[in-house]
Amino acid sequence: MGKAIAGGRIQRMLRVGPALIHAACIRYPRTMARVLGELPMQSVRPVYSIVKDLEQKIPNKVYQTWLVDRVGKTHLRELAKFRALNSDYSFYFYDQEQMDEYMGSYFEGAPILDVYRRARYGPLKADIWRYCILWERGGAYFDINKLLGTSLSNIIEPTDTAVISFELNASPIRCPPSVAPQLQFPDRTVCNWGMMFEKGHPLLKLVIDGIVEKAPKYRGLEVSDIKSTIIALSGPRHLTECVYRYIASHGSDSIKQAGIDFFGTAIVNVRGAFVRYMTMPSYSLSSGGVILD
Repeated sequence: MGKAIAGGRIQRMLRVGPALIHAACIRYPRTMARVLGELPMQSVRPVYSIVKDLEQKIPNKVYQTWLVDRVGKTHLRELAKFRALNSDYSFYFYDQEQMDEYMGSYFEGAPILDVYRRARYGPLKADIWRYCILWERGGAYFDINKLLGTSLSNIIEPTDTAVISFELNASPIRCPPSVAPQLQFPDRTVCNWGMMFEKGHPLLKLVIDGIVEKAPKYRGLEVSDIKSTIIALSGPRHLTECVYRYIASHGSDSIKQAGIDFFGTAIVNVRGAFVRYMTMPSYSLSSGGVILD
């Protein structure tokens, strides 16, 4: 009887359309997870393991994070598929506590650590952490809910020092005329959900320093749109600005551009990934507040 009722609910949801289903999953993750059979949540730790280093400039390492190490059943299967596609890469998962420990250990005394510790929202902390760990160690970063449907060896060549891609979304900022001819898509936003860098790449240093420069004006400031503000301070808008600045000064030779969504191989909405919002609500639901103490 219970399965029949759940099946009826699913059929009704399918009739209202994907957009409404997606909105319901974001707003009511626990209810939707139960209806769709995604519980109990499971640990991601078995998916992550370390392999032998390869001879390439961008280390064969993938970094991912979330508040805790548990996700829904379908999400876990998708993560396992991505890991299987990249058996020649080491995969590392950091929960919030591990991110805090990493930042405190490797950036003690650095201005970016103060910004990180003042951040009130997980996405802001995750933005800072991803830039820092890629700058300090090198490798690839992917959001926990966005993967590639191909192996990284098809994207990253041994001589590459940086690989970026572009979103389908139009960029909200104007690309300087001197930079535009050097970009594949000067009218699109640079992805910060997926990127690959060698250790110490100067673009990442520019990104990190840029966050430190912007941070004072946001401390204690009440903003009306949390998500948009974080995107501007540390997210894809900030990364796009820094790419423009970097290319204006250094040219684009050291940055490989991997088209839109990594040559169309991206899975930008991993199935079942909404279940993770049971542990931390999406910041898109926050209408306003302070992002930095």
